Amino acid sequence: MQIGDSIVFGRYEWHVFDIQKNTALIITECIIEQRTYHDNYIDITWADSSLRKYLNGEFYDSFSEVRKSRIISTLNKNFDNQWYGTKGGEDTRDSIFLLSLEEVACQSFGDSSSKLYNPRKNQRYWFERKDKNNSKRLAKLNDKEGCRCWWWWLRSPGLVAKVIAVSYRLIIVANNREEMQMNMYEEGLKLIEDKFGNGKDNVISLATIAREPGADGKTRPVVRSVDAYYEDGAFYVVTNAKANKMLQIEYNTEVSVAGCLEMFTANGVGKNLGWVLEPQNAEIRAKLRTAFADWYDLANNENDENCCILAVHLTKGTLNINHWEKLYHMDFENKLIMDNGGIF
Repeated sequence: MQIGDSIVFGRYEWHVFDIQKNTALIITECIIEQRTYHDNYIDITWADSSLRKYLNGEFYDSFSEVRKSRIISTLNKNFDNQWYGTKGGEDTRDSIFLLSLEEVACQSFGDSSSKLYNPRKNQRYWFERKDKNNSKRLAKLNDKEGCRCWWWWLRSPGLVAKVIAVSYRLIIVANNREEMQMNMYEEGLKLIEDKFGNGKDNVISLATIAREPGADGKTRPVVRSVDAYYEDGAFYVVTNAKANKMLQIEYNTEVSVAGCLEMFTANGVGKNLGWVLEPQNAEIRAKLRTAFADWYDLANNENDENCCILAVHLTKGTLNINHWEKLYHMDFENKLIMDNGGIF
């Protein structure tokens, strides 16, 4: 993960703003929700605002327990607004938070500190139309009117304590290197799902280990093309229990798969799930019949108890995007990205 990358965390796409040691600061790519800063028009600071309560309560709880375990709380300094003398309130510890005026003007979106701390004689506001960093601070709102720039909230106070500096966006902090790997892993999973999932009939290469060694006494691979259905880190194939590939998997469960057009290669473990008509196979059988509807009954005799389902559960793999533009070396068992290696 690098500064400037886009990652997937939960249901949202995030922009990586900063990385410090094993910690990443991320912000949503677009405005994901519109809310008031506080329920009532009264003097209020970030510490007591209804928006802070929502972000660290209901919104935080919308993430899974696994993802919540990777969000760390942050001690936020809530400075007074030096332009207007309004109070910033108590410092807060937040899991999810809004940026401050100082963070926006001096750190995350380019350095405009001269305009904040050393204003010109006739400068009325901390921001100026001609600030070269303004374009970096645009927030996008996608709604029924299309994609457009919009206001977004900061946690800092504005001219009066009833009005906060600008409008709305969310921040989340990822806690360590494992979290960075997890984000990229989820991104890779999504790409694999897009390429192979959604009920597609995929033609992939399936390699097994021959039961008989080669002339030199060493093991030798055997490869063939198969039609496969992908779901949740596994490929499923309808075949015959007496086929060579199934006898080879019975002898050695380690297999490899490859999708040549999609540039994906992986190792996995093969498992015979048994006769297609076994009750425990009803759900996956229905999906296979739908995915392979054009030829399923022509190629398979379900009355034959050797008509079985092969599941290949992926263990490690490499997804190659745009001919080496980006590589995802994925550890499916530990649900992490590997630094290097893969299986090329």
